[in-house]
Amino acid sequence: KTSDMHNRLKIMQENGDAIFVSIHQNKFEEESSWGTQIFYSHQNPASKQLAEILQNNFAAYLQPENHRQIKQAENNLFLLYNAEIPAVLVECGFLSNQAECAKLHSDEYQNQVAYAIYYSLAEFIQAGSHPKISEPNSV
Repeated sequence: KTSDMHNRLKIMQENGDAIFVSIHQNKFEEESSWGTQIFYSHQNPASKQLAEILQNNFAAYLQPENHRQIKQAENNLFLLYNAEIPAVLVECGFLSNQAECAKLHSDEYQNQVAYAIYYSLAEFIQAGSHPKISEPNSV
């Protein structure tokens, strides 16, 4: 696992014009925990901007009751902590919450989650938040 993480970091370092998005499902011992939460890398200011766009879009389009705040990754999230490119981790929801788990198993909801991520990336790029991607000659 350690070598895999280092290999992934090397890929990120070799692709400085990329955006790193890691998609996960959360789990917690209390069933009451629910909702999408976004973590971001402290190494690149654009990571925080992308995290805010993602969190806002999830709240606006899928989870209006979700008031979670984005969180800066700590060193236990190796890839985010060390990423120099824009990097976020999307916790799409809690498998330990029965209602959310059922939604996460639904093809329709999975498509909605995928679209929210896609739409957020498009918004981020269109806003010019990633200079290497938003330059006209680099697309």
